[in-house]
Amino acid sequence: METKRDVAFVTIGQSPRRDMVDEMVQIVRSLHPGRTALRFRQSGALDNLDRKEIDWLRPVDHEEVLVTRLQSGETVKVSENRLEPYMQKAVDRAASIADLVVLLCTGSFANLHTSVPLVSPDRVFLSYCFSVLAEGTIGVIVPDESQIEQRLLLWQETGGPSTEKIRLKVRAASPYEGIEPIALAAKELSDCSLIALDCMGYTFAAKQSVSQIGGPPVALARSVTAMAVAELL
Repeated sequence: METKRDVAFVTIGQSPRRDMVDEMVQIVRSLHPGRTALRFRQSGALDNLDRKEIDWLRPVDHEEVLVTRLQSGETVKVSENRLEPYMQKAVDRAASIADLVVLLCTGSFANLHTSVPLVSPDRVFLSYCFSVLAEGTIGVIVPDESQIEQRLLLWQETGGPSTEKIRLKVRAASPYEGIEPIALAAKELSDCSLIALDCMGYTFAAKQSVSQIGGPPVALARSVTAMAVAELL
């Protein structure tokens, strides 16, 4: 008898995020053909918050910035640090109904805790990118200019000794404003050994567009994360 598995995806914005989750589920199902007992659920850190509460989370001064979407399709910026308690509540809701929780953000939520396995894209994706290079340069694309410095620091911390041989370049292009800005950022990184689309908002179409430029291989955060999820099912 097939074992049932419930997977809960947790977004830093409002659920559902079908624009993101549908592509990930497609990968998971392709790696588990014939499995019918896989169920997928969603939860969001900003679910049920009113506009005033969401505006309170807007980054100020030197707070670390995250970019996400509301149910309306509106793009908003939130403070990673102040969002964390809301993320914990969303993770708690997800863990109460699932066997596996998956974060839909490459932000570093190191203090989150849960009683079930938790897939954190920042650990999965960054570690993956460093693991496929012995030396060279990783060109990282992030959603917003304000994130460049903070993400560079996180990549350097994650890479540790690897950064002695692996250099980093970071550019910004929103995943929510069409393919062209992403392609332009990728052209600036065409001399790199690998391009990393460092946000769960970047789509398969964005990866294909960057790949067609003819530069280095492209790693997509959502597909690498989806394959990690599939491995646990």
